[in-house]
Amino acid sequence: MAKVKKGDLVGKVGNTGQFTDPYLHLEIKKDGENVNPSDIIDFSSLSKK
Repeated sequence: MAKVKKGDLVGKVGNTGQFTDPYLHLEIKKDGENVNPSDIIDFSSLSKK
């Protein structure tokens, strides 16, 4: 398990061959419990196609 701080790169979106569109699986845990990434990360700047 890794600890990250604001500004750290945690992943890149790409094609794996299993999906038709770019895909990123992101899981965040705090104190062993799953946390909704939207509660922590501001996704509003990401473009949606």
